Amino acid sequence: MVNKFKNILSGTFFRTTLLIGGSLLLLLIIFNIIVYFELRHEADNLMDTRLRHEIEHIYLSLTIENDTLKIIRPEELRESDLASITDEPFFLQVFDKRGKILLSSDNIKYIGSMKLDAPFFSDKYLFKDENVNDRRLRVGYQNLFREDGAYFATLKLGMFNDTYYDIIRNIMSINLYLLPLFIVIIFTAGLLITRRIYSPINKIIETANNINASNLNKKISIHIHDEDILGKLTSTLNNLFQRLNDQIKHITLFTDNASHQIMNPLTIINSELEYLLNKSNLSEDHIKSIEILKEQTERIIEIVKSLLIMTKLRGNPGANTVVNLTELTNEIIASYDSEPIDAEIEDDVYIRCHEDYMKILITNLIDNALKYSNYDNVNLCIKKEGKRCVIKVADRGIGVRNEEKKKIFEKFYRSSSAEIAGIKGAGIGLSLVYEIVNSLNGSIEILDNEPQGAIFIIKLPTIELV
Repeated sequence: MVNKFKNILSGTFFRTTLLIGGSLLLLLIIFNIIVYFELRHEADNLMDTRLRHEIEHIYLSLTIENDTLKIIRPEELRESDLASITDEPFFLQVFDKRGKILLSSDNIKYIGSMKLDAPFFSDKYLFKDENVNDRRLRVGYQNLFREDGAYFATLKLGMFNDTYYDIIRNIMSINLYLLPLFIVIIFTAGLLITRRIYSPINKIIETANNINASNLNKKISIHIHDEDILGKLTSTLNNLFQRLNDQIKHITLFTDNASHQIMNPLTIINSELEYLLNKSNLSEDHIKSIEILKEQTERIIEIVKSLLIMTKLRGNPGANTVVNLTELTNEIIASYDSEPIDAEIEDDVYIRCHEDYMKILITNLIDNALKYSNYDNVNLCIKKEGKRCVIKVADRGIGVRNEEKKKIFEKFYRSSSAEIAGIKGAGIGLSLVYEIVNSLNGSIEILDNEPQGAIFIIKLPTIELV
């Protein structure tokens, strides 16, 4: 679970999630900014409509006679909204062209005098926000003209905008308080969107990872249109696997034929050398030379056999065969009747593999441990751990240096310790073990044994028989 979480927080998947989540968050912020200004605009329009309506009533209550402003409908100016501080009061002042106050509403004393702060405007009305003694007002202006059309005065009517703006601020505050929740929702949505986007890619990767030399004819199948970029990728990979499958078949066929062609003369040579050794009229020098030739011929035969097995492993590891690893290992140990092997084997351990390959794996591990420990005591342990079986072979030999633990599985690699100790070998046994383990989707590692020697640990998937 932890590794899965780490995978989510790393690489392209995380960057895509961050990009989508960040984009959604940016859209949310832009949306809130737009909503804020739209609410401000609507609030201003609502207040401007009320101010315009009230200005029209006041305008009809005033007249200009002989350069004097007169009130013809005084009851209009005595309304409570102009006389005191109500829920939504109006504040009125009329200024002449020099800024002198000609008329004020009774409630203007509660906020102090307003100033004439309006540039020349050609429209009938002008609306704007102003601060009056630390109080924010929405104010409207209308110019008053004499009968001859000459400018006479400016009517200014204001109202508190706190109520409207408080509503807007409350809405934005709620959004701010909910922002952490929105962020969680947004990035969760981003994660889900990313998973949906990457789902076909993950399926392609998963299928491709399950394709090996034994099933290259398997096709990657996802429900995507062929013209889609992922559809083209799938088609390209399927074509690539098909070409690889064809090439491996040709290589396997060639290697198989070549190996048999090589094995036939080698077998004949080995038989002839055996025949010569049985001659009684040979000198000691001749016998020694023939024995060396026979030893090297047998070594070449073993190498060819191992290479042939490796080639077959890559083509068909026989993973559909059920093998009782417990019984097979006991049979192998029984063949080492005179060798010092301590075995601890759990009952009923089953795996899917070709039986011959498992014989090679167990035998090579035991032979390797005996050879490099000068045939001292070797410990073999096989047990189940969850859905895997663990094969552990420990010896008390020369061990493996840390810098050689990865190289030791390479074909024909011989450790420096083995060369110094004069231990013979072709460097093919452990590479063959590695190929078998790899073909079965297993793992292999080397640990240091105490006080000396090496421990080979192999883990393979097991099956449960019903």
